[in-house]
Amino acid sequence: MLSEAFQRFLEEYNPLGETEARKKISFDDARIMYIRKRRHSRKVKSERTIKFYGEVLNVFRNFLQEEVPDCIDDATLIDEEIILAFIDEMIDDGKADSTIKGRVNTLRVFFRELSIEGLTRNVCRDITFEYSGYENIIPFSNCHIEAMMKVLNNKCLDDLRTKTFVKLFIETGIRLNELYNLNIEDIDFENQRIHVRKGKYDRNRFIPFGSDTKKYLQKYVNAFGIYRGALSDPFFIGKDGKRYGKRRIQEDFMKLRRKANIQGIRCSAHTCRHTFALNFILNGGSTIALRHFMGHKTEEMVARYVRITQEHGDKIFISHFDKLSNGRLENPDDF
Repeated sequence: MLSEAFQRFLEEYNPLGETEARKKISFDDARIMYIRKRRHSRKVKSERTIKFYGEVLNVFRNFLQEEVPDCIDDATLIDEEIILAFIDEMIDDGKADSTIKGRVNTLRVFFRELSIEGLTRNVCRDITFEYSGYENIIPFSNCHIEAMMKVLNNKCLDDLRTKTFVKLFIETGIRLNELYNLNIEDIDFENQRIHVRKGKYDRNRFIPFGSDTKKYLQKYVNAFGIYRGALSDPFFIGKDGKRYGKRRIQEDFMKLRRKANIQGIRCSAHTCRHTFALNFILNGGSTIALRHFMGHKTEEMVARYVRITQEHGDKIFISHFDKLSNGRLENPDDF
């Protein structure tokens, strides 16, 4: 049965009304509608197929709940970047290519049906997944990183915060949700490391960062008055003093991509994660240490990074921020 809220939505929704404010539909109601429609479709004859659709949508819902919970209440907020982030997470978890392909295809049909009904945009229309994860793991180059750093003005608070968390993403390889959950007490300036307390699979771990990133963390702390907060207060905050949202971080990456004219590669927290992993291996880091720093559950993803560096090492970013300036650390006050 559809919820009363969803039935009211169908009665009131006018997809062709240009002056009508866009109505929202919950992901759960959209899922119920889709499964019901599939069950009565002549094209789908197997209950096993219906069950698979439901399982995929449940996995996707769990991802939304973890990363962008607002999308549970309003499925119209789901965009292409969220779908790509979901693919990134599956790659990061070492899922088989066939599993990822099947889930992506299910989402393509799901959002196509919703768009036909006028309920959401078809956010999967231009998204595909190719077999063999190499094509799906593309790190930032030195040129990409330098372009991003150059367009961010350290004297602008928003830019300073963006520059700081981008550096931290690239330097440590932490996930978006892990950076979001960082508190003041998790930044250890003395030992130059962060403490990931709420990692995926409940993996607590320490990850070091370099001197250049330390300088920016300190400048950020001073600019935002972080030192006045309690140890349990959020480290990355907005101008309102509240924890800086995951959605806003994703939006900052999209703005940064436009400003720095980054093309041919996603500008995202997960691309930073790939960059960290490949850079770590190319600089002689051990696979055991990398698995610990990345918080991976299995060896599969680490093995994939190793294979990529063996085959394409000469084309991959191999330098930390401390090396980008040939030994001269960038001064945060230069801009």
